[in-house]
Amino acid sequence: MLDLLNRNNQAKAAVQAYEEQLAAWSAASGAPAADEEARVAFQLDTVEPRMAAFKDYRANSASAKTWPDCHTTYDAPTTCLRLLMEKHEQVHSAACSAHMAQHPALSDLIVPRWQTLADYAREEIEAYQAERTAIEAALSDLERDCHYTLELDSTIAGATEATRSDAKTRVDLEVHFPRGETSTGLTGSHPLNYNTRDVGPPKLVGDPMLVKLAKPCYAASDGNGNVSFEVRHAWLMRERTPPYGPLLELPIYVGDTQETRRLKGPRGCPRDSEQRSFWTEQFKLGKRIEPAQPFNIRDSVPRASDLAVIIDSWTFTGDDDAEKTIETECVGFGGGLAGLPDLAGLPVGNVMCEKTVLKLKRKH
Repeated sequence: MLDLLNRNNQAKAAVQAYEEQLAAWSAASGAPAADEEARVAFQLDTVEPRMAAFKDYRANSASAKTWPDCHTTYDAPTTCLRLLMEKHEQVHSAACSAHMAQHPALSDLIVPRWQTLADYAREEIEAYQAERTAIEAALSDLERDCHYTLELDSTIAGATEATRSDAKTRVDLEVHFPRGETSTGLTGSHPLNYNTRDVGPPKLVGDPMLVKLAKPCYAASDGNGNVSFEVRHAWLMRERTPPYGPLLELPIYVGDTQETRRLKGPRGCPRDSEQRSFWTEQFKLGKRIEPAQPFNIRDSVPRASDLAVIIDSWTFTGDDDAEKTIETECVGFGGGLAGLPDLAGLPVGNVMCEKTVLKLKRKH
């Protein structure tokens, strides 16, 4: 998906650069002669910077060249990109062969294939257009065939409170490549259902006398309902080093769950409560958080709704099915500490604070 889209954007930029230069030459005294030095300078100074501006750093690149004797060489890391290079170079190869047929006894140095840079630009436009025709057909196939379902099943426990929260959702994802508009990548939304509850009071351990003296005060959060859950601009892509395996980068935008945190325990324990977002806050902890692409540039600092949790490093279980398991240990608290009077109420033996399983499955 990403390699094709990246190449399409670069090809469009190249065609536009050639067409603008053709218009400039037409309005002036004509195009310069197309010797090797002029063509190289034209590519380096005019065309390649325009293509580089549209290069996605995550995408693979490919190149090819048709030589004066009409043979073609390729440097393409994947079959997908090799096919595009073949479409492009078929135009140059055919033009080269036609030129050789017209001048069988003369070399390209004596009778050059392009008289002016305008001739060269027109052939390049034809080659990039052939490439784009193949790309857009492939993108249409992806848009039609590549529909996915994302399942999330998450359990998060409190590291310093007696709380357990379960959350689930199932989201249908589609990719769109509208002509002349920004592509969306895999995108979809469905409410996240959460159930957060008090699992206390905590078990106290340690010296029996200390446990008897300890006052089992504790904190717990509770609440349930649905919040927004969206995937935007998720991309399936290829690694940029051998063996060029599949990669998935999936941005999740989740609303704030609504829980109430209360201080609890027998008489003499503090009594207080506050509204908070337990599951969402804990889900975001320790994860890669990035602004939406693109976020509202009028805001100097991205708003919370513009921040995505990026899920990467997936394990692919098939050609395009993938799984990701996130397991996070509760940091800094051991079961033995809970027996001390000043730490009474901390969770005991609660090793795992989060286990979230995500599964991406292609619909067939």
